[in-house]
Amino acid sequence: MIKKLFFLVLFLKLTVLLLIFLGFNLLPFNSNTYSQNFLYSKGEKISLASAYETWDAQHYLFLSQQGYKPNNQSDRFFPALPFGIAVVNKFVNNPLIAGLITSNIFSFLGIFYFFLFCRLLLKDEKQAFKSVLLLLAFPTAFFMSLVYSESVLIFLTSAFFYYLYSKKYFWATIFVFFIPLARPVGILIVFPYYVYWLLDIWQRSKKDIATFLVKFFKTKETYYLLSPLLGFALYGLFMQITTGSFMEGFKTQGVVVSGWNISNIFDPIYFLVSLFSPSSFAIHGFTNSIVDRVFFLLYCVSLVIIYKRLDKTMFVYALMIGMVPLFGSFMSYTRYVLMVFPIFIVMGKIFAKKRYDLFFYPTLFFLLMLQTLFIIMHSLNYWVA
Repeated sequence: MIKKLFFLVLFLKLTVLLLIFLGFNLLPFNSNTYSQNFLYSKGEKISLASAYETWDAQHYLFLSQQGYKPNNQSDRFFPALPFGIAVVNKFVNNPLIAGLITSNIFSFLGIFYFFLFCRLLLKDEKQAFKSVLLLLAFPTAFFMSLVYSESVLIFLTSAFFYYLYSKKYFWATIFVFFIPLARPVGILIVFPYYVYWLLDIWQRSKKDIATFLVKFFKTKETYYLLSPLLGFALYGLFMQITTGSFMEGFKTQGVVVSGWNISNIFDPIYFLVSLFSPSSFAIHGFTNSIVDRVFFLLYCVSLVIIYKRLDKTMFVYALMIGMVPLFGSFMSYTRYVLMVFPIFIVMGKIFAKKRYDLFFYPTLFFLLMLQTLFIIMHSLNYWVA
């Protein structure tokens, strides 16, 4: 199964890169949107490279070359991916090539860790393989092959959960330390991490409060819970040194992304207005996308299924990572929901049942068709996420 998965992932990644190449050479490129976007190489003419270094990729490439600076809109992107690109670029001396190599190495490893985790959690290799297929077919899965942080996040998160559920706590601690350095929502990993740990000790204590407290404070691995907090502290210290502000990334996010603000999470009315009554609707616009809202509603339905069919840790992880619109914006939600991988795990489990097996391949086909459309749109600078 591992060998089969390797060649499948390799084929899909090459297909993504080939579709971008064909799209650029056969279809019109949206030069108007491209010229209005952030360009890390000012004055650069539109070329094939432009189809691969789109949107957020420009920021990651800029940061890998120029680093973080005060009052720069790129500061909202977290340092794990730019640092990886900078390291690889020392060997290839081409930022775009370095970015593609970095992202594809991370996502290759991430997909394999995801398979190992699914197999461990579901205790069934076929169900695990179906979960991976659903992840790979998802309409925005192609971002794992481009210069985007999805590649780093799928690697760190999948490896973390694999080692956590394998009870290899030291290795889990190493991976969870770096998750807050990958993306703003990374710090939310503390919630499923703590839920897993508390429930594990509670079970080992045979649900006795006194025994639970003794085990919690006397178990040396309890101190591993500090790891994601230390990772976030390292991120803040890095930003303090480079930009002069501990929270520069979050402040810049609020300035650049329309409607985004941490305080919005305490204002449900703002969220409901954002969901149902934006100034106007578009099939797939920046913040007024019908597609994004449909995926959000499907995500909400999936939460019920995840709660019933998976464990509480997976439910809490899905709840934390998928609720980003509570901060006030639906921008790029179809891409963000890709990281809510308990959806693919639970769907793999459902499709393994005989009465649903008939719908599995038609579902894959539909998702891949949509992904193909999104790849071409994105590479030609038409908005996807």
